[in-house]
Amino acid sequence: MVKLFKKAFRMLIVLGCLFMFTSCGDEQVDTPDDKDDNPVVEEKVNVEFYDIDDNLLKKYELKKGESVTEFPVCEEEGYYYSWDKTFEELTNIQNDIKVVGIKLEYYLNAKYYVDGELFFEKNTGYLSEYTIPELPNDYENCVWNETSRTLVEDKYFIEYTLSYTLKSKYTITYMNGNEAVSLSPSTYEVGNVLELPTLEKEGYYFVGWFLSKISLHKCDEITEDMRGDLVFYARFTEIEKQKPLELPEATYNFVAINKNPHGSGNGTFVYQPQFPEGVDTRVTSYEWSTSNSYIATVSAYSSITAKKAGYCVLTAKSIFDKTITINCVIRVGVDGVSIATVEEANTITTYEVTFVGKDNEVIEKQTIQKGGFAIAPIPPKYDGLAFNGWDHELYNINANTTIKATYKTGTNNYAGKKFSLIGDSISTYQDYVPTGYATFYPYPTADVNDVNQTWWMQAFNKIGGSMFINNSYSGSCVAAGGSSCSNNINRLKELVASNQYADVIIIFMGSNDCNDRSGVTTSNFDKQYREMLDKLNDLCPNAELILCTLPNSNLYSDARQVEFNGLITKIAEDYQLKVISLDKVDLTPHLIDSAHPGTSGMTAVAEQVVKDLLK
Repeated sequence: MVKLFKKAFRMLIVLGCLFMFTSCGDEQVDTPDDKDDNPVVEEKVNVEFYDIDDNLLKKYELKKGESVTEFPVCEEEGYYYSWDKTFEELTNIQNDIKVVGIKLEYYLNAKYYVDGELFFEKNTGYLSEYTIPELPNDYENCVWNETSRTLVEDKYFIEYTLSYTLKSKYTITYMNGNEAVSLSPSTYEVGNVLELPTLEKEGYYFVGWFLSKISLHKCDEITEDMRGDLVFYARFTEIEKQKPLELPEATYNFVAINKNPHGSGNGTFVYQPQFPEGVDTRVTSYEWSTSNSYIATVSAYSSITAKKAGYCVLTAKSIFDKTITINCVIRVGVDGVSIATVEEANTITTYEVTFVGKDNEVIEKQTIQKGGFAIAPIPPKYDGLAFNGWDHELYNINANTTIKATYKTGTNNYAGKKFSLIGDSISTYQDYVPTGYATFYPYPTADVNDVNQTWWMQAFNKIGGSMFINNSYSGSCVAAGGSSCSNNINRLKELVASNQYADVIIIFMGSNDCNDRSGVTTSNFDKQYREMLDKLNDLCPNAELILCTLPNSNLYSDARQVEFNGLITKIAEDYQLKVISLDKVDLTPHLIDSAHPGTSGMTAVAEQVVKDLLK
């Protein structure tokens, strides 16, 4: 019992001590549940997000050492935001941080469809401005309708389709020179064949209507495949002298027109007047001119350039003695330049040219001035036979002439086709290229004195095609030259005449690029040539494009010629286009300078063109 009593007594003592301990004041004991009078302060940090205009978008208040786990969402129509800090930089934050937004534009892939076919595609920034190509002018009430829109990450995919109505009625304008004339019909319905009227003009023979002043493609009717407003230009042959040529009074008259060897010593020649006796014979002592620059021009050194058959007055005025004038009448023809009389110039002689088919059936008759040229009609087609050219030259007509179409067994898919041409100086001829284009031919030392002697007219006359638009520019490149560059869309647009296009476009470009001194690299030539073809496909989607390699010439090295011809051939393969192999033509024996052939060289080029087109 005593032991139990002692044990109980000790427990009471312990409990009493515990009671006393728990009853002590705050100043003596700090218990875990009592912190109000001495708190522990936790450190805070701020993370602020601002837009590009420094406007506060979002503020996070975090404990020091914490991390940002989510970026704020900030969207603006057409844009989204990124930030100048990453998640890694916003981990275990120890100090206040300012995060600035980076405004990024959604990318856009826009596709435009017309009648189920892709018309135009653009990859750009979502809000960037761009221009949709012009639609054909026969589309009316056009509206691009958005048919689908998808946003994948940062790229919109949007498709549009065109709703429209097709125009069915168009206007016809008839031009006599620069003046419109009133003729019927003045409108036409699409799909109908309509014969065009003739235009009577006293003292002139009406040759026909043409869709451009520089075109040699004659139109007798509106065909069922034509669309758009049409403008036709009349062409005439003078058959009665309307304005007699007069030879002004002069101090002297030239004695003759001589064919003098050119000073270059390369076998070429120039036409120059022979001075009368007793005058200053230094050609630079005179101001030179002709009365009709369409017939002939003259240089400051008295070299006469024959341009087309006809007569004009050649005049030289002394620079040092204003009282002295020398002149004469000159005649221009394919055979060159000669002196003539006023009576000859004012006497118009015309001949009739009759085109016939293989069985002598009459196709067409034309009235031609002496020394002039006829414009070939479309040759008739016969089963199993291929047109093989006319049996007589079409130019330098000096008698009533019958010209017969010839044929051989086979096919000729180019007879009757409209041809256009993109070229440089080798393919130019003044008055047959767009206004403002630089030309080389005709040239004083060259014997190319008629447009029908050019390689392209020789070729087209041989295969039965017609010259629609010659888009050739002297000195031009594919990959350099600004507005004259054949990759320039404004130049390419000259291929369109009165809303009409050629059936075939031959591209004979690259000679000036290939020149060792041009500075054009092969990579740039390749890029620009392809861009030119892409633009042509958009501009003239139904035309057959045909490429030409470069002939042997003194203008460029053999190594450069091989390089550039390799590129042209590879491009043709990639675009699945026909190639005319002018690298098989050696122009060097025919050149009048480093690059330009005479008539014999033109013939060599034409023969290769015909061979490759008809093989």
